[in-house]
Amino acid sequence: MNQRENVEFLEIIKESLKVASDLKDKYPDDSYIKISRFLINKGKNEESREAIKESLKVASEITDALDKSRIYLEISKVLLEQGQKKKESLEVIKESLKVASQIRYAFDKSRTYLEISKILMEQGKKDESLKVASEITDNEGKSEYYLEISKILMEQGKKDESLKVASEITDNEGKSEYYLEISKILMEQGKNEESREAIKESLKVASQITDALVKSRIYLEISKILMEQGKKRSP
Repeated sequence: MNQRENVEFLEIIKESLKVASDLKDKYPDDSYIKISRFLINKGKNEESREAIKESLKVASEITDALDKSRIYLEISKVLLEQGQKKKESLEVIKESLKVASQIRYAFDKSRTYLEISKILMEQGKKDESLKVASEITDNEGKSEYYLEISKILMEQGKKDESLKVASEITDNEGKSEYYLEISKILMEQGKNEESREAIKESLKVASQITDALVKSRIYLEISKILMEQGKKRSP
């Protein structure tokens, strides 16, 4: 981008920020967050930080607990994307968590806790993540949490911890999906034999699923992985 293009780019961004400022008076949204992410991708970190400051102001004025918690969550993610902002990100997550406790509907509250716990686990805050997850009340949400967290642990190379968390998954669909995802991760890590063992487990559990539609979907995913494994074994 030459100097003239850079000036034009920054002028457009200023206009975009002005529009976002006008919007916040009518209804709170995540315009500043979207602009901040766009600026990060363009290498405009200083401008991105300014946009996030504005987004924090917007969030502080939101009265609906679900919207407020969601905005804080997105801000915490962007802070991480900006680089070296882990401490600031965690502070914003704390705000999101505090607000989440005020969310009216149980389903929305559980889903918000799920997102918060996933971010905490990705940042290596296992104990805090598990504590937040204990607030998830619906069974589907709990299974999804255990699946997502066990995947994160496996990606971090913590196989034993991943298996321990996955043991909390009680439904066959969730268990089969766990082994599916683990098989993919192991294949990406070049652990082909372990990947094949994981897919065998997924197939075994899938055979016990009673819902025909779910079983068909799982079998389709398994077949795709088996094809990939076959390619890797070919000379």
